Amino acid sequence: MISPAFTPLMRRAFWSDVEFSVSDNINSWSTMIRATPPLLDDLERWAHTLRFSEMCLTAVRRALLHIAPDAALFRIDWAGDDPSALTWYVRFPRPPNDEQFNTAIRHARPFEWVGPAPTAIANALGLTGPRGMALRVDSSGNRHSAIYYRIPTPDVRNAQPTGARLLDASGLPAKQADLIREDLHLLGSYTEVAVIGMDQGSSAACVGAIKVDPADVSVVMALRFLASKCVSPDARLRVESLASALRARKLSYLGLKYTAAGFAGWRAYFSSAPAHFGRTRIAPMASRTLLEEKPRFSQN
Repeated sequence: MISPAFTPLMRRAFWSDVEFSVSDNINSWSTMIRATPPLLDDLERWAHTLRFSEMCLTAVRRALLHIAPDAALFRIDWAGDDPSALTWYVRFPRPPNDEQFNTAIRHARPFEWVGPAPTAIANALGLTGPRGMALRVDSSGNRHSAIYYRIPTPDVRNAQPTGARLLDASGLPAKQADLIREDLHLLGSYTEVAVIGMDQGSSAACVGAIKVDPADVSVVMALRFLASKCVSPDARLRVESLASALRARKLSYLGLKYTAAGFAGWRAYFSSAPAHFGRTRIAPMASRTLLEEKPRFSQN
């Protein structure tokens, strides 16, 4: 079955404000837009045509109705022109306590949270609870959840958003705090960590990964950092080419992932308004998917 074209409302959303991202998987890229209330029905109808998403859409809808988020985002991962994963990001109107969070995630079954209590991690950050939650399903039917914490602007003298206390609360080795701190210093962004995320783990004792998102990283600094991590030249060139196409001197943020084994990956994010660029300047990988009059995707 061939997926239908984006609806006019979806197309306008992608055209006016979209976030592109790439990683070291050079065969994949992603787009993310705001899932505004007027757009939700169109997004759901479009996503419902993808067989791998059918069961999870009902869960997402239940979660949205229960949480009544004050903001939401919708991300599509692509393999060429084929959607390979869908992710919904929802922001809680107020950071929930553990009971409220557990109730929310129950409304999202078959999604679940496996890992330490969200407030235990929040306490290590000096917060009352998580600010957001992500629900993801890929084309193989694998489901995944994550929770996110918004970091307030820190005191530059006492900035410790990724200290050993946080690693301990997350169940990861405390020694990884030194690695994260060193990496952020390399980026010159230690005081600009806006968001910290936690991937679900395999037990209540430990998260699967911690994700650190330093904001406004210069493209030059990001490329140097990626080279220091032995990222392939092709992947670095992809970041550089995307930045050039979008006329960006800075990344919106650089997502860094750490597991118990250490550094585990990265993702470069660029916010863009494609309508400002026109067909000749928009990122080449997105030109067909977003700009054709009637884009089509290959069979799923």
